Amino acid sequence: MKLRTTLLLFLLTAGLITYVLLHERRQPPRDLAGFLLFDLEGDILRDEGVSLEITPDEIGGIDVKSAGGQLAFRRSEDGTWEIARGVKDRASRESVKLLLDFVTKARILDTLDRDEVRSGKVKESTIGLDDSSAVEITYRRPGGARLVELKVGRTAPLGKAMYVQFPDVKTREDVYIVSPDLRDFLMQPPDEFRDRALAKYPAERIRKFAVKRGEGEIEISRESTNETDATPWVISRPLPNARADQAVVKDFLNMITGAKLTGFAPTTGSGTALPAGQILAEVTFWPDGAYDRKGITLTFFPDPDPASKEAICRDRERKVEFKVERELVDSIALADSPNTFRDRQLGNIDPDKVATLEVEVVNGDSVGLYRVGDRWAVRKKGTEDFQAASGDLVEKLIKALNAAEILEFTSDSLMDKAICGLDQPALTLTFATGKHASLKQPAPLTTDNSRILRFGVMPTGKVYANFAGEPFVYQVGPEVAGLVPRQLIRWRTLQLPGFGRMNLRALRQTLGAAPAVELKAEANSFTWTAQRAGETVTPFLNQPAAETLAARLGSLQATSWQGESDASLRALALAPIVIEAAYEAPAEGTEAPKVNQVRLEFAPMSTEERAPLYYGRHSAVPGVFLIDAQAVRDLSAQLLKTAP
Repeated sequence: MKLRTTLLLFLLTAGLITYVLLHERRQPPRDLAGFLLFDLEGDILRDEGVSLEITPDEIGGIDVKSAGGQLAFRRSEDGTWEIARGVKDRASRESVKLLLDFVTKARILDTLDRDEVRSGKVKESTIGLDDSSAVEITYRRPGGARLVELKVGRTAPLGKAMYVQFPDVKTREDVYIVSPDLRDFLMQPPDEFRDRALAKYPAERIRKFAVKRGEGEIEISRESTNETDATPWVISRPLPNARADQAVVKDFLNMITGAKLTGFAPTTGSGTALPAGQILAEVTFWPDGAYDRKGITLTFFPDPDPASKEAICRDRERKVEFKVERELVDSIALADSPNTFRDRQLGNIDPDKVATLEVEVVNGDSVGLYRVGDRWAVRKKGTEDFQAASGDLVEKLIKALNAAEILEFTSDSLMDKAICGLDQPALTLTFATGKHASLKQPAPLTTDNSRILRFGVMPTGKVYANFAGEPFVYQVGPEVAGLVPRQLIRWRTLQLPGFGRMNLRALRQTLGAAPAVELKAEANSFTWTAQRAGETVTPFLNQPAAETLAARLGSLQATSWQGESDASLRALALAPIVIEAAYEAPAEGTEAPKVNQVRLEFAPMSTEERAPLYYGRHSAVPGVFLIDAQAVRDLSAQLLKTAP
C-alpha cells in the first residue's frame, strides 16, 4: 500500500507540474498596451486579443466612479490637471501620473476565461466586479470623447495585482489580472487626490514674482527662463534694475515651490473674507507663458487658533483655503525689504569679456590697459609709450572687485555726491568690452560697451562706491580701493624680457669680486667655450650648469615690481651678481641680424644668509623688481668644476 500510494502521489505531482508549465508557456505576462487594442470607437481590431495603444498625450480626461462617489480629472490648456467633479481643486500630480501610467504601462499577469464567469464558477461579487463593488474608470480624449472604459475589482491573489474587465468590449467578457494594484488608491477620500504642493509651477518656470507686506511690495523679474540662456534676476520694484542676489532668489523660490500643504481648511470657494490687517504676507507668481496675466496669488492669514503652528493660505486661482506651516509664512514675511534680495557683491563684471581698463587715481598714475589677442599692454594716460602688462593682474583685480562685499546699501538716490566723496572720486575704473585691432587702433569707449566704477574716500576712512548711471551708493571695506595699483610700474607683466637659447651668442657671469666667467656659444652646437681673466677654461666648464643659466635667462619672472627705493638702489649699487648676455635679434626685412646686449643685476633684499627675495634690475626695462631667490641661485651657480 505504501508503494502504491507513493507512486500515485508521484504521478499526480508530475501531472500538475506539466500542466503548470504548459499553462505558463501559453500565458506569459504581457504589457497591457500589447494586449488590448481599441480604435476610436472602441471596436475590436484583432480577434485573438485586443490592445490599448494609448499615450499620455492622447488623454485629456479621466472619470472615476465608485460606490463612494465620483471624481473627474481634466487636463488644462497649460498641461496641468484639475479635479472637475467631486471636489473642485488642482489635482495631485502623483495621482494623475498613477492613472496615466496604469492605462499606458500596466501588465496583464493572467486571464479568467469568460466561460468561467458566465457559468458562475467565478462570481463577479467574489472578484469585486459587481455593480456595488466595482470601480469604473473612463479615459477620455481632450475633447471629451471616450478612449477606453474599464472596471476595477478586488485585489487578486497574484501579488500586487487586481481584477480588471473591459465592459465596452461586448464580444469579449474575459477578466484580466492586472498589475499594479490600484484598488486601495482608487478608494481614497476625495481630498487625497488634491494637489498638496503649495505652488502650481516649479521654480524654474517662474519669470516674475512679487512679495507684499502691508503697503510695501517687492517685485523681482527676469527676461528669460530658458535653461541654456536664463537671464539674471533683477529687482523691478521699488528699486528698478537693482541687481538681485541670484542664490537668495533661488532659495526663496525653492522654499515656496517646494512647500507642501499640511491640510485643507473647511471652507470652500473663496472662503470667508478676512480683515486686510490680518494678512501676514502675500506672494504673486507669473510663470513663463503667462507673463501678462494677473498672476497666481497666495495670501497668508493667521490660524484662528492662537496655539496653532499653522497658517491659512488662500490661493486666488484654486479658490480654496488650506493650511501650511506657520514657520514657512514667517520666513516669507522676513522678506520685508528689497535689500533682502539685493546682491551684496560689489562687482558683476566678466573678466573674460573686458578688453580695456582705464584707471584714474588721485596721487598716483592714471593709466590705460588694453588687450590685443591674448596679450595686455599698459600706458600712462596722455602718452603712447606702451609697455607689456600683466593680464593676470587685471583678471585678479576684476575677480576681487566681484567678490568684494557690500557692507551697507548707503543710498538709493545719488543726491549729494559730496556726502560720500563721489564728487571728486579718489579712484575711477572704466571697464569696457570690444576688440582692439592694434594698440594704435583701440576700440572706442561708449556707453554701450563700458561700465564706470567710482570710489569715494571720506576723512573718516569710510569708502563708498557707485556705478555711473546708477543711483545706488554702497559702503565697502577700505581694502577694496587698495586692490588697485597706483603706479604704472606695478601694472607691468611679471615676465621679464627673454630670448631663446638658439639666439644666445655670449654670456658673462660676475659673482662679487671674483673674475668674471665668459661663455661663447659654439656655432651649430649646444656647447660653450669659456674664458676667465683672458685664459681659456673650457676643459673646466660645467656644461649642464651653463645650459641651466641660458635656459633660466629665457624664462625669468619677477614676483612684483617696486618703485626705486633708497634700500633697493643701495643694494643694487654693490651688484654682487651680474649676468650679461649677447643675443641675436630676428632680422627685419633685408636687414642683417642685430646683436643686442642686456645686463641683469641682482642683490639680496635682506642681510639674511638665504634671503627669500632679491632685488633685480634689467637693462631693457626701467625700474626695480623683486625675484625669487631660487631663480637667482640658478643664475649664480658655479660654472667651473675646479679652479684651473
